[in-house]
Amino acid sequence: MKADKKSLNGATIEWITKIKFGTDILEAPAVSFQNELDQLVATDVSGSYHGDPIENIGHFEQKDAIVRFLFDEKDGSYHYLVAQEIQLKIVTTPDQWGTPKE
Repeated sequence: MKADKKSLNGATIEWITKIKFGTDILEAPAVSFQNELDQLVATDVSGSYHGDPIENIGHFEQKDAIVRFLFDEKDGSYHYLVAQEIQLKIVTTPDQWGTPKE
C-alpha cells in the first residue's frame, strides 16, 4: 500500500535509526522528511543531500504514532537498501494524525 500523500500533508518526519544511501550513511537526527509539493523528500539538515521523493523508493505503514518506511525493490542510480524496515518518528503532527492530547 503506497503512502497517502494527504494523510502526510504538513508532516515533518525524521529517522530514528541509521540508514545507508549508497555510500552515505545518514543517521538521526540528520535526515528529515518534509512534504514539498505533495511529495515527501529526504533532505539532511546541512542541505548537502536532497533525495528522491520518498514515494518513489518505498511505502509507508502507520501504526499508532510510529510510521514505518519499507523500501521497495528498485533499479536505478541510487542503491537503496532493499526491503529494510525503517522506523520514522513524527516530529510535526498534522491534524490528519488526530487531535493532540491536552
